[in-house]
Amino acid sequence: MRRINQQHNSPEVFNKKFNGTFGVSDMARHRALAKYFNGSVDDTYVDVGCHDSIMPALLAERYPRSDIWAIDYANEVIEFLAPLFPSVHYIVGDAYSLPFKDNSVDYVVAGETIEHLEDPKKFVDEALRILKPGGYLAISTPWEELTKQPSIGGNLHIWSYSIDDIKELLGTEEVETIKEVRTTSIIAWRKK
Repeated sequence: MRRINQQHNSPEVFNKKFNGTFGVSDMARHRALAKYFNGSVDDTYVDVGCHDSIMPALLAERYPRSDIWAIDYANEVIEFLAPLFPSVHYIVGDAYSLPFKDNSVDYVVAGETIEHLEDPKKFVDEALRILKPGGYLAISTPWEELTKQPSIGGNLHIWSYSIDDIKELLGTEEVETIKEVRTTSIIAWRKK
């Protein structure tokens, strides 16, 4: 992974970035990230860095007996989304200190999140801590930003990743790329 920006992100930056709409142009990526979630009774799905993702609401509607959580540190975004989708447990939270017990979650998603984090390895370790044995960690991030494709996140992205970087970070070989409307992302899954 290669540092591409010295910026340190804050909740205020992401509160300002949110315009009350959802990232539906990224639906192929959202669906790919959730592809191993089967929505069984009492399964727990946690979207970390949910921001403008509609996927938690769609999953809560499709799997009403599952426990769907969406976490972001942009408090104004969470305050906007929570009353719109009461079947989703929206909470303001930190990617480095997830409010779940060890081995208690079936599925953790971080869609287009790790490139914003100062310490992505710390987040991966935290996600793996809360996953049950057999659970999945699913992440996506822009593919080789500022190397193979132009800047996608402007000054909001701290890191750029290659496929090999993601394999090393997650300790997995299950990695693919997906072409989106304006970019290509790396999608990766790690089963605990």
